Amino acid sequence: MLFALSSDAIIDLIHAHAALELLSVSPDSEIRTLLTPILDREHPEPLELMVKSSFAQAALRLMPCVSDGSLSDPSMLRLDLNLPRSFPSSLVTALRRQLELAVAMDVLDAVVTVSLLPNLTVSATLAVEMAGRFRERRDEAMSSILSSLRTPCRPFVRHRGY
Repeated sequence: MLFALSSDAIIDLIHAHAALELLSVSPDSEIRTLLTPILDREHPEPLELMVKSSFAQAALRLMPCVSDGSLSDPSMLRLDLNLPRSFPSSLVTALRRQLELAVAMDVLDAVVTVSLLPNLTVSATLAVEMAGRFRERRDEAMSSILSSLRTPCRPFVRHRGY
């Protein structure tokens, strides 16, 4: 099944998670130094590039279940996944949302990890803790995707008419 992920939707998800983190801290917290640059909508290019990179990484993590993928359209990231026959069609949207979440959390993890550079004033402990939280969310999303894709198909049972 072909999944088309909107890079704009992923960036909105990144902004939402960064904004929620900012709402939960005091105005003078070092977390603001980490996350405020992510919310800059005047210079979206670095974030768009990181979304493409994280999408490619997610596709490689799912490789046994991927039949095709494309990064050629910068606004729409495409991934063709081999879903089990028993996968309910009503959960396709939930799977797409988990893919978007995995990519968004990977971007946030990367952004916060970059802040560990020695030139920044943010304490390394704070950055490591925050990156760890984003990494855990990404890993949970990837784990749920993989478990959904590896669900064994319902066995074929031949019913004899006698």
